[in-house]
Amino acid sequence: MRPYHPALRELFGYALYRSGMHFRCMLAEVLEEDHIVPPQLAILTVLKSGASFNQIQLAEELGIDRASMVKFIDGLESCGLVERTPDEKDRRARLLRLTGKGRRKYESLRKKELAVEDQFLSGLDQTEKDALRALLLKLSSQIGSSKP
Repeated sequence: MRPYHPALRELFGYALYRSGMHFRCMLAEVLEEDHIVPPQLAILTVLKSGASFNQIQLAEELGIDRASMVKFIDGLESCGLVERTPDEKDRRARLLRLTGKGRRKYESLRKKELAVEDQFLSGLDQTEKDALRALLLKLSSQIGSSKP
């Protein structure tokens, strides 16, 4: 990424956006060899937690539009990483779950994501990394509870 114009340094939102986009590009490049995109890693992460979701619930949980979610799940299913199973509570819905292959692949992808994270944060010491993570989690936990 090119350095950005000095006038933009005073815009917090731009710095946050640009940092996020840089990390996402780095991650996408590493995941590409596995034919996975960052939102699919997020899907695998949530499903790895053991939570039970249908596509609509998972789309809402991750903030992904429904059409994109279908595309992401179709891709994961075609690779044998995720399967759709009948929902006993709602026969119109299908629940999503990781396959054994999906669990193994998740572990491999997570290691790659952590390596990208280490590279991205390499300019910070451990105290700064911990503080940044804590502050971002604090800010993100407020989403939906405050008005712009």
